[in-house]
Amino acid sequence: MTHMSAVRPLVLALSLLLLLGVRSVTTAQQVPIPGPFRLDSLMIVRDTLPPLRDSADHISILAFPYFSASPESGFLIGAAGIASFELDKRATKNRRSSTISLGGNVSELGRALLATNFDLYFNDVVSRITGRIGYEKQPTRYYGIGATSNQADEVWYYPTFMKFAASYMHRATQTDEGQGFTIGGRLEYWNTVTNTDSLRIDTATFVEPLGWNGGLTLGGGVVLAYDTRDNPYFPTKNMYAELRSMTYGKFMAADYEYNRSWLDVRGYHGIHIDALDETMVIAGQALIDLTIGNAPIYDLPTYGGDAVMRGILRGRYIDRASAVAQVEVRSRLFWVLGLAAFAAAGDVFPNWNGMSLSHTKVAGGMGLRIYLNREAGMIGRIDVAWSEWGTAGYFTFGEAF
Repeated sequence: MTHMSAVRPLVLALSLLLLLGVRSVTTAQQVPIPGPFRLDSLMIVRDTLPPLRDSADHISILAFPYFSASPESGFLIGAAGIASFELDKRATKNRRSSTISLGGNVSELGRALLATNFDLYFNDVVSRITGRIGYEKQPTRYYGIGATSNQADEVWYYPTFMKFAASYMHRATQTDEGQGFTIGGRLEYWNTVTNTDSLRIDTATFVEPLGWNGGLTLGGGVVLAYDTRDNPYFPTKNMYAELRSMTYGKFMAADYEYNRSWLDVRGYHGIHIDALDETMVIAGQALIDLTIGNAPIYDLPTYGGDAVMRGILRGRYIDRASAVAQVEVRSRLFWVLGLAAFAAAGDVFPNWNGMSLSHTKVAGGMGLRIYLNREAGMIGRIDVAWSEWGTAGYFTFGEAF
């Protein structure tokens, strides 16, 4: 990672400011869109739509191009469309919008993606179905396994994924805010093909890790979640916790047999700043990731990238277990602009018993926030992060956690 990779996202920020007038369009009334752009072609007339429940007061449809930048992808450009709607009655407590999206992108470093995501709330927000179907081409750097892998051993490999994942969550306990305590199940299907024939590798010394040549992965598991956040996209108080345990087996021609479990705990505390008439949010996150069995290389615990331990290349360190803790302070300053500062520490381990602080990695940085619509998650994020391995820049959308 170089200083140039940190500068690139800042150049892209000016383009994002031109999109401030873009927002979702409701069918309840044809409200002109403020700002420099009018997306009249996205207006939908209620009478042309199939009738919804008496509760559904609007449908929003938005289509837009987007771009981002990170050390993992380089420059990335894509397009997406999102439909947002309500399936529950208007008076439902803590009602949330359901969404279906479709998007694709290509990047400077050869990445490509075409995927659809769905997130559906129904039955008075008691039930939720969420999932993803996608094609991903993801050139990846490999340095070996372990916390002390050598930077000089970098090798590129080229996996292509066909993925399907779906979860059903049922609310067991309601809380005053958020989704309360939910329990559910999850299914995953991965078909991975890798192009390793053209790689320049010294076969006399290189040891191929499990999964180097791809394979089929099938699994199912249990998900437990506790959510009391006031807003899932821009939380200012309370907490979110998720425990997921997946078991992958050698059935229906699958190639790998292992278990992978995650624990993700997040907390948020808001402090009102009178001078700005804004709430400064202190956010914290702890992540534990553990595999048992013979997991392929592309499903081993890791960290890094634009969300977890920014400043370190995602996949730079991989092993059978990982643990990360990070904290961020974020606040709006004026107009649509805000600032954030963040720090993180973590590492990978051969197993949970082998956890040690002797090779702990540390990273941190600062960022600019462009709040297009905080409540809906339309937040432009420009981060510059530092670690002992260099400086990295990120330009993407949505808060890191």
